[in-house]
Amino acid sequence: MTASVAFAFLSQGVLAASSLLAVASRIPGLRPVRGTLPAVAAWATLALLPAVVRVEGLPLAAHLRGLLGDPSVVSVVLLALSAVRPAALPAAPPPRAALLLALFAGLLLYLPLATGPLPAGLDLHALGWRGTPVLAVLAMLAALACLRGANRWVIVVSVALLAWGAGLVESDNLLDALVDPGLVLACAVRARRSRPGAAGGGPGARTLEVGC
Repeated sequence: MTASVAFAFLSQGVLAASSLLAVASRIPGLRPVRGTLPAVAAWATLALLPAVVRVEGLPLAAHLRGLLGDPSVVSVVLLALSAVRPAALPAAPPPRAALLLALFAGLLLYLPLATGPLPAGLDLHALGWRGTPVLAVLAMLAALACLRGANRWVIVVSVALLAWGAGLVESDNLLDALVDPGLVLACAVRARRSRPGAAGGGPGARTLEVGC
């Protein structure tokens, strides 16, 4: 098993364990406290199970991967932080910024799939194959984020870049390490639920613990 496949299996375990933790947190009388030793131990055990439990001769993680695809490293890091150390999560972006992120990332991921191959210069996802343009943009965004005090986002993205550079991400496209459909959906939900009059809070309410 290569390092990239092992990391992909672990990522599927993190995704499954975090989903189960989210469901459990909504069950009255159960509701594990994130970051406590029992909750972390349960989450870590669940995260490892898909890699070792075999279904029809293949690890369960392989079946999940075929069904869901690989999450981005950014999503994996955010989910892990949410389960293990919620206080270390980056601050959620403002609703308007979350909406812009969702729209931009959605175009990166889905426009080429919907329209077919785009002309050079219009297919933004293709820029990830070269890496350098994306790194240049990220360097500028990192500088801006540091000036605005969003250092934790810089660390999360840096971890994703290191994982991609080390060959832990099977895709050679850098953008696949940074964004995925689940992250786009989380940003869109963050933007929708934080509108004035939305249930659970006012304009700046934090309604998502992970993703955005």
